[in-house]
Amino acid sequence: VLLAFDYSAGEAVELDPAARAIVNDLAARRVNVIALSSNPNGATIAQNILQRAQESNPKFVFVNVGYIPGNEAGLRLLASGWLPASRQDVNGVAWGSSPLSDQVRGMDDLAVTVVLTGTENNLKWWMEQVRPRVKSPMVAATSALLEPQALNYFNAKQLQASLRGLAGAAELELLTNTAGQAVKTVDALSFVSLLLAGIIIAA
Repeated sequence: VLLAFDYSAGEAVELDPAARAIVNDLAARRVNVIALSSNPNGATIAQNILQRAQESNPKFVFVNVGYIPGNEAGLRLLASGWLPASRQDVNGVAWGSSPLSDQVRGMDDLAVTVVLTGTENNLKWWMEQVRPRVKSPMVAATSALLEPQALNYFNAKQLQASLRGLAGAAELELLTNTAGQAVKTVDALSFVSLLLAGIIIAA
């Protein structure tokens, strides 16, 4: 599975829970993961989440190949040419020396690509530059604000699924019987919302 951590620290409050829920589920299933980001900060976010998952599941295998520069051009090159063998991951190890490089020689060898993003441009780049060049499935985990755009791509059958913000992360945790921080956060927000509604009604 390819995980694209295309979000910054400012969007992490909403998207980190979704990323953790997805990564933890993949780690529990022993699914191999390749992580990257077209955002300069995304590789660091990815490494922290992936390493924590590996601590809980030592047999979980992942490679974080880091930042893909070039925005649209960088993603287009990734889709058409994939990763060169000399490409170094965040630990300075060449992609060609990874055992995953023998299994994945292009994006069509992937089981699925998961794009985690909170900005319209990032999602648009993946849909316009990567989706037309790749046959393997693609799903998105987005901020709640970006949900309408993601649903448009889903309805057009460009995305196979879309997960929205904290609520989507909480639903995934419940679905996989691993209720964690997302469920707790959504429960707390729901309680506050009900409390505020009660105060308004009382007033």
